[in-house]
Amino acid sequence: MIVCSCKVVSDHKIEDAVRRGLKWKRLVKETQIATGCGVCARHAKSIFDKAKANSSGESQAERLPMFSAGSASSPKEKRCNEKRKSR
Repeated sequence: MIVCSCKVVSDHKIEDAVRRGLKWKRLVKETQIATGCGVCARHAKSIFDKAKANSSGESQAERLPMFSAGSASSPKEKRCNEKRKSR
């Protein structure tokens, strides 16, 4: 999918850059992503961060956002959140 329509940069190109070991600033320099209108900046960075997390071998639980125990909707979620907090 095209993430940056100004510079025609796809999510695959971002993920490929992560596999090649590029940092965010280098990706921006090479592709000019998020330098046109800027609308894609957050989404592009999010794709970059997710690809980086996936390539670093983190488990799915480590990539999930942390929620307070009070915001969990089920007892199981509350237990999981308490376990994450204690790590």
